[in-house]
Amino acid sequence: MESIYIHKPLLTIGFIQLPSDLTTDNEIPFILCQIKGICWRMQKLEFKGNDTKITVKTYKNALKNIKKASSIFIPKDGESYGNLDIIALACTSMSFSLGPLKVQEELLKGYPNTLMAIDMATAVVAALNCFNNKILIVFF
Repeated sequence: MESIYIHKPLLTIGFIQLPSDLTTDNEIPFILCQIKGICWRMQKLEFKGNDTKITVKTYKNALKNIKKASSIFIPKDGESYGNLDIIALACTSMSFSLGPLKVQEELLKGYPNTLMAIDMATAVVAALNCFNNKILIVFF
């Protein structure tokens, strides 16, 4: 009988998405499958009363649900069959509206054993810093 070797990924990322987010569903698999050893999982964020409007008020109402969404990823201990190395909120406007520290705090409340909690506001600022503080202007 042939043995089957199941390897542990080098890195597992958990994405928290808006309820209406189809872009992450469609694009993340095509991007991340090109990187060997990267696995990902996705979870939808719940909006209060199933609100569909993208507003600062909707985001503020959903802040507490970030913890709930991140707590659904299991296992949390990393002892049984792996865990999330990175947990991320995959929404740029929500990350900027609520503030990176609040977002990361809620992500960690729900999934405290991750190596890193990240949000799109922090990622965008880090990417811009790669330009050595030069101003980048994009014309549409």
